[in-house]
Amino acid sequence: MTFKALSPNHPERAQRVYSIAGYFRQGFSRTGELLLIEKAIHFGRIALETMPENHPRRPEFLNNLGVFFQDRFSRKGDVEDIKRAAAYTQQALISVPDGADSRDRIDFTSNLGVYYEKLFRRTGKMQYLDQAIDMGQSCIDGPPNHPNRAGAFNNLARHLRTRYQILGDQGDLETALSHVKHSLSLTPDNHGKRGERLSNLSSLMYERYLLSHNIDELDGAVTLAKQALDCSSENYSHRSQALNNLGKCLQLQFKRNGKMTDLEEAIRLGELAVDAVPLDDYANRSLHLHNLSTYYHDRFLRTGRVEDLQNSIHLMQKAIDATPEDDPDMTYRLHGLGILFQERYLRIADSKDIEEAIRVQREAVERIPVGHRSRGHCLNNLGYFILLLSSRTGKIDDLEEAIEVAKKGLDVVPKQHSGYATALDNLGICYADRYDRVSELSDLEESIRLGREALEATPENHPGLIYRWNNLGSRLADLFSVIPSVGIINEAIDIGQKALCALPENHYFRAQLLYNLGARFKARFGQSKSENDLRESTRLFCQALHSHDGEPMTRIKAGITAALDMNSSRKWGESASILQESLDLLPRATLRTGSRSDLQHTIPNLAGVSALAASVFLKAGKSPLQALQILEQGRGIIAGLVIDSRSDVSLLRKKHPDLYSRYDYARKVVAIPFSSGLSGEDESFSSLKNNYTLESLQRHEYSVKLEEVIQEIRENPGFERFQLPLTKNEILHLARGGPLVSFNVSVVSSEAFIVTENTIQALPLPELKKSDVQQMMRSLVHASNGRRRDAKFVEDVDDGSFGMEDELQPVEITSQMSTLWANAVKPVVKSLGFLIPGKTMQELPRIWWVGGGLMSALPLHAAGNHHPGSTDNTLTYAVSSFAPTLKSLQFSRSTAQTSPNAEASKLLIVSMPTTPDIAGRLNVTEEVAAIESTTKQHSTVKTLKRPAKQDVLAELKSASICHFACHGRADALEPAKSALLLGNTALEELSISDLDAIYNPRAQIAYLSACSTAELGEIGLIDESIHLASTFSLAGFPHVIGTLWGAVDSAAVDIARAFYRELFVNDISVAYALHKAVVRLRNEDAAYILKWAPFIHIGA
Repeated sequence: MTFKALSPNHPERAQRVYSIAGYFRQGFSRTGELLLIEKAIHFGRIALETMPENHPRRPEFLNNLGVFFQDRFSRKGDVEDIKRAAAYTQQALISVPDGADSRDRIDFTSNLGVYYEKLFRRTGKMQYLDQAIDMGQSCIDGPPNHPNRAGAFNNLARHLRTRYQILGDQGDLETALSHVKHSLSLTPDNHGKRGERLSNLSSLMYERYLLSHNIDELDGAVTLAKQALDCSSENYSHRSQALNNLGKCLQLQFKRNGKMTDLEEAIRLGELAVDAVPLDDYANRSLHLHNLSTYYHDRFLRTGRVEDLQNSIHLMQKAIDATPEDDPDMTYRLHGLGILFQERYLRIADSKDIEEAIRVQREAVERIPVGHRSRGHCLNNLGYFILLLSSRTGKIDDLEEAIEVAKKGLDVVPKQHSGYATALDNLGICYADRYDRVSELSDLEESIRLGREALEATPENHPGLIYRWNNLGSRLADLFSVIPSVGIINEAIDIGQKALCALPENHYFRAQLLYNLGARFKARFGQSKSENDLRESTRLFCQALHSHDGEPMTRIKAGITAALDMNSSRKWGESASILQESLDLLPRATLRTGSRSDLQHTIPNLAGVSALAASVFLKAGKSPLQALQILEQGRGIIAGLVIDSRSDVSLLRKKHPDLYSRYDYARKVVAIPFSSGLSGEDESFSSLKNNYTLESLQRHEYSVKLEEVIQEIRENPGFERFQLPLTKNEILHLARGGPLVSFNVSVVSSEAFIVTENTIQALPLPELKKSDVQQMMRSLVHASNGRRRDAKFVEDVDDGSFGMEDELQPVEITSQMSTLWANAVKPVVKSLGFLIPGKTMQELPRIWWVGGGLMSALPLHAAGNHHPGSTDNTLTYAVSSFAPTLKSLQFSRSTAQTSPNAEASKLLIVSMPTTPDIAGRLNVTEEVAAIESTTKQHSTVKTLKRPAKQDVLAELKSASICHFACHGRADALEPAKSALLLGNTALEELSISDLDAIYNPRAQIAYLSACSTAELGEIGLIDESIHLASTFSLAGFPHVIGTLWGAVDSAAVDIARAFYRELFVNDISVAYALHKAVVRLRNEDAAYILKWAPFIHIGA
């Protein structure tokens, strides 16, 4: 008879219904299917409602209904469920009759203690944990013959372990160990709970090992975890926990012994633990995902494989997604995610990663209670993350905050805590960084003191020893540079050798240790002059370069340093091989996913290396073609990535539409900027917790896919050279319109690579010295900086004067232009056979000055003597154009369309006679009027007067010609912030970063009649040619008129008027039109080079 057939008052109805509830609960225990526990609760409630208040089994029913709600809580994480579990169990205790068997009272009390601990874990309220411990203690104080006494001891041990994890009281840990051992002594070998209690003991041994670092305790933890897994029950939760615990123990064993087999097994067990848990079991699933994430992170730290780090981030984000936002465990997930973003920043140098690491770490610190033993660890990591950001931005305020946060972290980390040594070391790193900034010796001394304390606090065989040895050694090497005592550098070398010996051969950090140790031997060589020291430093640098799992930029720096050592010994062949290998690593060091600002941060480490390589190649007997190709390989890296993303792939689309579709989608995903962050409407943590992680993972995933599809494209006939460096024939083809000249100046030699239709030659320039070129750059910067049409902010103006119409040009500039002609340009012109005076302008040949490193900052077109009647200058013999690289010139040629005066064009004029926050007026009214009158019969002209930035960006997408008559600003330190200054009521900057989003396939000419639009600033980025003019080239404009420095206002008007007249009225090509305009102004005021020389043509 079913329970439905029984009358509501039937004495067996409640028992029958309760039996059904128990049946469903047993099914849930085996399978974890949520529907079964829902049914158990449903029938349990019916049974309770049917049962009389004085029924002798009512306390049992109440207790079991509490168990059902606890089961559902473990799956769904709804705090109301665990509160209901506690409430029903409290009722059960109250319902136990006086004088009844004390066993029920003890069982109910023990269960209630478990629920209070879960309430603590869910809410973070300490009173719940205190109640749990009190209840657990009262249970073990009960009758010694209680049948579930073993369970009571086990539960109390768990409560005490939880309090130990929060407060760090070692007494709690020792008492917990004693209790769980007693629990196991009372548990038969075949008992269903034995596996769970073995896991508990294993976890406590794990905790004690973290304190003592006694290997016997770790071995014991591993053995117990294996036993727990062997006898785990069918209960999915118990088995997944056993898998998880063994995985954690093996992870710790790997950290101790370095055996990859342990870590691989931990990963396997972690994946099994995750798979064993239903998707909607939030508590177990989030925990297991978190731990599996840390296993992949450890494998990344060992191997350096970025895919492991990506997996780790993905798993940690899934753990966060599975954790309720108000769960205290969210703190640990956020902390873990912050560490992972910091690791990826260190490997890939994407500034968004360190910004996100700081954001999530701040959230973790805000969530963790004061007094929690992990608070110091969170603060310590936050301080280190802020330090990394400070190192990136150079902001001293960030550095000071990093020191203060790290100090707070150290103050609250217990000395016996495993993170104490890390806190000491990180604070020492902060002080070392401040020493690097302000050179205060006391900072370095404090850093060394903290480093020594960190080493003393680090147990033998601890994996952190390697990093702490490395850090202390680096600080001692810094001290040696101030106090050149051989004892100091010897200690630094000894420490570095210890670290190297302790690190596995295939560890990704090995390259850094080798590089650092090599630098210390080289420092000692500077004092000892021992050839052994120099040989050893070179050997170590070469080993670092060949450490295939190492960080790419470290390997490149090591290779460059080794090559320099070889050059000093004139080992040109070996040096050439080393430099080739180093430059071949560039694609790995400058990923497609990197933003322009990130790449600008990375690339200065490579300044001058391609110039050095080209000179060494020639010394080693390699051909001019090979030397030119290696020179091109290290220049224009950022522009090259942009060109690859914008190059014409119409042939690919036509012949292989599927490949084109995959390629096009991947390159678009990689190029998408990150979302800006919090909206003004929703500034909650939950609104952002997924966005950045998912976007960043997607970008890196598609970066890999993009490389894969590019390789697949190259496997097809006709596409073998898809997006590869130019071949000899392609380079020769570029010279059909006129020769290409690329200067190369290095510490080894100076030469000009000359490309004609038929040959590539290297012309030695023995009189062209690097120091002379650098002095010319300094003179030009000093003479032209911040004057003429350049921007001056109101607060910078002292007396209302503006411009330098009456200032005299420094005599030094005139002399240096003659030197530039004699030592560099004239030998090239002569070699080409162009040194023939008397030609008309139409007969003049063209020359493209391509790149040139330091030389690219100089006005090569203005070199020479410009006194009346002199022909000893570039303008007399050639029409000059400029291009940052051969690849960029090829791109400009590919985007060039018909002549702009051959058909109707759309001309956009941006006019800024006055600019918000800028002193003085520009004479743009006359300039604009002249352009409009000259071009209106040939073009559709649209003039925007004092426009907003967005209006200009919208028009640029369709304009074939654009002319900017406005102020410009070149940012020497961060070229991507260089900008054209716009705005009506408020200043708006149209920056390079804004222009990166523009590509106009109909574009023809961009005329930037503003200051410094082709000026090169940061010496470390000079090979990149990052300026406004080159950015317009990348936006699709094959012809760009720019300025090498600030333009004189009247000159800007005269040049623009003459240029457009020649272009549209006299039907002269772009380069010749500018040449004629410049020559006319030069002839009027030949002595004033700074006035007429800044205007250059860039592109096709």
